[in-house]
Amino acid sequence: MRRKYIGYVMVLLTLIMCLIVATPKAIAAEIATVEIPVSVNVTGYPPDIDEDFEIVLKANNSSYPMPSASAAGVYKMIITGASSAKLPEIEFPALGIYSYTISQTTGTDELCTYDESIYNIKVYITNAEDGSGLVATVIAYKASETDKLDEIEFVNDYEIEIPDEEIPGGPTDPPATDPPATDPPATDPPDDAPKTGDDTVIWPYIALFVGAIAVILLLTLTGKKKNTE
Repeated sequence: MRRKYIGYVMVLLTLIMCLIVATPKAIAAEIATVEIPVSVNVTGYPPDIDEDFEIVLKANNSSYPMPSASAAGVYKMIITGASSAKLPEIEFPALGIYSYTISQTTGTDELCTYDESIYNIKVYITNAEDGSGLVATVIAYKASETDKLDEIEFVNDYEIEIPDEEIPGGPTDPPATDPPATDPPATDPPDDAPKTGDDTVIWPYIALFVGAIAVILLLTLTGKKKNTE
């Protein structure tokens, strides 16, 4: 009897071990996973230092599965420069249709025109035809459009940067100022200009007049002296 119980216990332990080994595989078969690739391209005249572009994944329902590190149904990812990256894996444990949006946050570079496209994402979780578990089908299309897209791409265009010294009225140009007032150069009046005053030299005439008086006095005195004799 004791041996019989021991046999039952051994069979039970064997069944438990089989269940333990098989359970993870069964669970794994009931979960579908999705990784969504996103790319960013730049055109025009991009800066020497690559800019960081923020990609935003948002669930249309807060109960939908999201990548880890999401908050309130929103996950943000950074792509530096013209590059591609995959959003973290999303696990779907149940059948259904799940909808999301993917967009790009507008940056701060005034020379860049940022792609404001919004992509609608639908994830269909169905049973595999061979009964092996769940499979996922992802469909992407732009908002207000119906054409299915093979990729999610944001294109940002940069304008050329013009140096300040080449911009009319730029900061390197000196402010316009009026030239300082200057006196006109002195010029001699023309020969035929009308006289505005008498500039005749009178000293020779005065000397001549004094000399004449002296001669008259001398002659007068000489004449008187002769008469006296």
